[in-house]
Amino acid sequence: MDTANDAPRHDRTVPDPETVDAANGLHPPATDALSGFADPYDDASERVDHSGSRRRPPEVIREGAPTLPYAPIAALAGLRIESVGLLVDQLNNLNYTVHAQELLESIRIDRASVRADASYVADPSWAGPWTEARRALERSRVLIVVAQRNSGATTFSLRLLAETLAPQIDLFVCEAGWSSPQTGRLPVGPGCAYQIDLQTPEQDRPGAAFLAGLREHAEKLARAGSYLVLNITPELWAGRAGHLPEGVEVMWLRSHPAARAVVERHLVARGRADLVAYVRDEEVAKALEGHDPVRAVRFVDDLIADWELHAAAGAVPAGGEGPVPGFTERARKLVTGWEKELTARFGTRDVVEDGHTIRRLPFEDRCLSVALALRRSGRVSDIEEDAESLARIIQDDGARTGSAAEPAGDLRQILSAAGIRGRLTGLGAKLGARDLVAFEEPGYGDELLDFVWTEYHRIRPRLLRWMVRCLPKGAGMEHPIAGALFGLLVHHQAADHLIDLRDTAVSEGQRPLLVSLMAAAARHEQLGRRARALLYSWATGAQETRSIVVAVCRELVNEQPGPALVRLRRVAEGASEQVRDDVRAAFSSIASNPHLTASFAVAVNRWWKSDPGSTAARLGTLALMEVDRDGAPWLLRTSTDEQDLRTQLSGLFGDLESYSHVENAFLRWFDVCRENEELLSRLFPLAREVFDQRTTYRAALRFLNGLAGIRLWDGTNAMERLYGMIVNDPGVRDVLRSHTNWPRRDPA
Repeated sequence: MDTANDAPRHDRTVPDPETVDAANGLHPPATDALSGFADPYDDASERVDHSGSRRRPPEVIREGAPTLPYAPIAALAGLRIESVGLLVDQLNNLNYTVHAQELLESIRIDRASVRADASYVADPSWAGPWTEARRALERSRVLIVVAQRNSGATTFSLRLLAETLAPQIDLFVCEAGWSSPQTGRLPVGPGCAYQIDLQTPEQDRPGAAFLAGLREHAEKLARAGSYLVLNITPELWAGRAGHLPEGVEVMWLRSHPAARAVVERHLVARGRADLVAYVRDEEVAKALEGHDPVRAVRFVDDLIADWELHAAAGAVPAGGEGPVPGFTERARKLVTGWEKELTARFGTRDVVEDGHTIRRLPFEDRCLSVALALRRSGRVSDIEEDAESLARIIQDDGARTGSAAEPAGDLRQILSAAGIRGRLTGLGAKLGARDLVAFEEPGYGDELLDFVWTEYHRIRPRLLRWMVRCLPKGAGMEHPIAGALFGLLVHHQAADHLIDLRDTAVSEGQRPLLVSLMAAAARHEQLGRRARALLYSWATGAQETRSIVVAVCRELVNEQPGPALVRLRRVAEGASEQVRDDVRAAFSSIASNPHLTASFAVAVNRWWKSDPGSTAARLGTLALMEVDRDGAPWLLRTSTDEQDLRTQLSGLFGDLESYSHVENAFLRWFDVCRENEELLSRLFPLAREVFDQRTTYRAALRFLNGLAGIRLWDGTNAMERLYGMIVNDPGVRDVLRSHTNWPRRDPA
């Protein structure tokens, strides 16, 4: 039996009283969707009856699990493209139709991958809401799911859609890149199911007009054979229940999967079933009861990382069999954390705990412990220098970033000496060879950083500035300080922290750090949507900010080409000359990638048609003109619509002042094709038609001069051949003679 699918099939032993309406796109879930997955529970005894009671499953882990790859549903919206065909499909459903720039981004999710998520936990408490939601989708095309953040509601909704809708319906996740919810920005494609998270108070709070507009939107979805599921937090839904229009259903998801079940399922899915025994320790299991699913997954990451440290240190028995001495205590410490100890150390007096005195740290030692936590390990002299730097910043060295939120003056009283080594030892650090120092307890430094970040929010701007300063210029994400910074961003998942990071990194000359962190954030399964929403907003900001967006998109384009193109397109409109050059370089990188060339050309062509004056469209064509395949210009060889290509070239030559690169790019085509008469027979008529208009006659003169040095396969001159075609057209000849001093002879 397969518990991965228990949610939709919790009552399969009892006939469902309602008939599924296949015509509405609903169908019963497949019974063998995850037949290859060996569940960590022997769940034959687990049943949920109509009263909602259930028996506790036996504590059994099956060997050999999983048979499917670890791919949690939350990570599927990361949009890693493996084929051109998939990207073309996404481009067809993204922002590339007329007026489509105003629609939300729609990221296609593979339904089979959702159903095959080996880490999915179908909590028995979800059985009732699952049935309620499924029946709501039979009655309506719009469903609102009200649930707390970090409760697994997004996973619930995606699984619901993947399991219950007809096979031909495509599944999409929309990213809410708006200042406030607007029904006019909701996509409506044929045979599509859309899921949107509304979680941010500043931009996702639904107004009365939005809710009223959902009625008409539901009618559009019905005509298109499509669906919409909105996930919203109770805070944002408060006061809106009475405004629900006809045709819209709402349900509450008031529970989340038990943290221990989440931990065990993720461990098994990641091939670490051997660690489940430690999770079932009484103290660990009890501590997990207060965790939500997101925090539970974070514990899984910490537990596996700590195990790998033990293995690297030779503490794991050969073959990995049998208990590892001391690791149960490590698991207890990881799940309970160091909150009590840190509260005492950063408190107002010493605390005695289980006969052990926890010493209150003076200001200087607090700086020292934070400095060591940031680097994780390092030379004593470096840690001491970082601590002194932090102390100076907290005392106000006059180098604030100008943030209105940052208080002025000496802030030592907010955070608030023996020899350096004695102080470090007193902090629980271990001194090693070559004067290296690190905390003895893995994970302690990370929690210490998070404690200070959370508890002392008034010094947060200075703490952030200090972290950025401590990172060596040019260091990448592999540096411990960058990792510590990213860990804070992931833990708190706050958009304003990313904005503060941007301002601080730019002011401190750490732009590469900002680009790396934003790219990592955009890839992250939990933080990704917030990061991509910020990049979308920054794309129309100040020129310096736009250039940062371009740099981040270049990092992302191979993994998330759809979102990257949307943001690059926004950057280009209204950009400075330097930023336009940056966008063109990014487009050139995309166009030259054989896996993305065709789909990028589709996008560029749609840009031209939706907005003929688009800067991004012109830069995209320039990038495609640089691409060759099999010894010929790719765009010339593959283009099937001469009119589209002629329109694009005419638009570029009609504005040579802004797009001067087109001249050399088009001249290069003639040079590349000089030995290929088949391509020349297309190229010369194309050029004649491009220059056969008043907007391009001056460009024609310059271009003819550029062709003078190109000799063709038959010995003729490219300039003479094109000139003969142009002046044979009386209209063009008259234009040239009336507006220039072109004294060339007429053809004999």
